[in-house]
Amino acid sequence: MKKILAAVAVLAALSSCKAKTCTITGTVDDPSLENAVAMLLEDADSAEALDECTIKDGSFTLKCPIDPGKSYAVKIDEDMPPVVLVPDVKKISVKAGVEPAVEGSPLSTDIQATQTMIMDTFNDYNARAMGLLESGDGDGASALMDEMYDVLKDKCLEVYEKHLDDAVGVQALSIIMQDLKKDQFNELYAKGGQAVKEARYIKEYYDSVNTASKDILLVTAEDGTITEQSGGFGDIVGHGNYVLVDFWASWCGPCRAETPNVVAVYKKYKDQGLIVLGVPVNDKLEDTKAAMKELGITYIQAVDPKAEKAKEFGVRGIPHLILFSPEGDIVQQGMRGEGIEAAVKKVL
Repeated sequence: MKKILAAVAVLAALSSCKAKTCTITGTVDDPSLENAVAMLLEDADSAEALDECTIKDGSFTLKCPIDPGKSYAVKIDEDMPPVVLVPDVKKISVKAGVEPAVEGSPLSTDIQATQTMIMDTFNDYNARAMGLLESGDGDGASALMDEMYDVLKDKCLEVYEKHLDDAVGVQALSIIMQDLKKDQFNELYAKGGQAVKEARYIKEYYDSVNTASKDILLVTAEDGTITEQSGGFGDIVGHGNYVLVDFWASWCGPCRAETPNVVAVYKKYKDQGLIVLGVPVNDKLEDTKAAMKELGITYIQAVDPKAEKAKEFGVRGIPHLILFSPEGDIVQQGMRGEGIEAAVKKVL
């Protein structure tokens, strides 16, 4: 009797394991891909395949565990868009090509719909903003892109509320988490299920924003050496001087291109009482110091390694400049190029 029960237990275990496998059956309609390798990746940029097979007669089969909390990408050719899917059922059909498609998987349909929504929203606003830029309306273009971020945030929040414990919710929160204030992000994180809390990028970001960081000012001495001093943004802004704040980063190409304009304004107006404060966002100290020397930056830097100060002022893209009054109120923001000096000249 015990042997029979043991055998039944083994069969049940095997059946359970079998039921937890998702089989992905794919087709391609490009004859040139015959004998190419179809790969299942954790994401489209992953270097290691979780499973792979050679395409024969225009078809391929891949397998992975059933896991509604994760999304994967089927990739065949560098020039072909990856097929994003969520292994939420036993069998999924995939069509790879210029217009990839997934059938038989509800969450795969939802995650692709979310991606389409994000790209359509971005393309729509970006096209209109470029039109305004070409007509010379830089402020209008900037305002339009700010509106885009708000629209995307609202749409992704709506998706997240419907998918608190699966890969679709993970994607939605990942897209907007850096645009959320700390308390709002923590609240959404707490509402999420295991899939959200185990998502590597979300978990790393959660740990980052909830770990206290030390306020550091980088100060350039007369001999060009850069020293670290205690203090932060609040020690500079709102203490009786106009302060031009430049949110930037060493890794940001547009920031580096704008820096000479900021340096020129600093040199021209520092003797008239203007203070310029750099706020390097999501940057490493050593990288910031190296960029300061390379770009000739001698004004103080209030480091913002977790973008906390940037979020406080609604900064969504860098470079972003804000001119503060002696009392710490915003006078003007979003200036670029010649507009930086123009804003300063109005108040000095």
